[in-house]
Amino acid sequence: MKVRIEKNIEQVIDGSSYKGHLLIGETKFTYELNFSVPIRKLDDMAPPVSAEEIRSVFNIAIKKNDAKIELTEEEYGLFFLLLVEFAIMFYNNPQTRDSNEGMMGTMIEGKGIFGEIGASASIGMTSSGTGDLPAEVCKILSAPKFGCSLAA
Repeated sequence: MKVRIEKNIEQVIDGSSYKGHLLIGETKFTYELNFSVPIRKLDDMAPPVSAEEIRSVFNIAIKKNDAKIELTEEEYGLFFLLLVEFAIMFYNNPQTRDSNEGMMGTMIEGKGIFGEIGASASIGMTSSGTGDLPAEVCKILSAPKFGCSLAA
């Protein structure tokens, strides 16, 4: 099924912590994504072998209407595919890398004179499009805890 998908990401800590929203159809979720191993070091680590290790490295918290949603392994896998690759793409984007340097980087981190005067800045990205979701994914997202109105 073709479904509108919008992904938004905002950097909290460069390479380690992100937040944003995910719009699937007409249903909006907010999320926090934390990497226990910074993105720049992921290629140097041994691959996680268990679901618990994966969740430890890629901590995903999903909320709908400010209520946290507990994710089963299958549900976690779905949000992993939607969010982790997006965050890594954002991190590796040359514009993101440039923004984390110099004066802009100092403002984003809230350091130096900018932090002293209370100035702040943030960087993020939004991607919108249509995704072709398999029937089993539509069924998962149509469950009451997610509340997406997707005909499977």
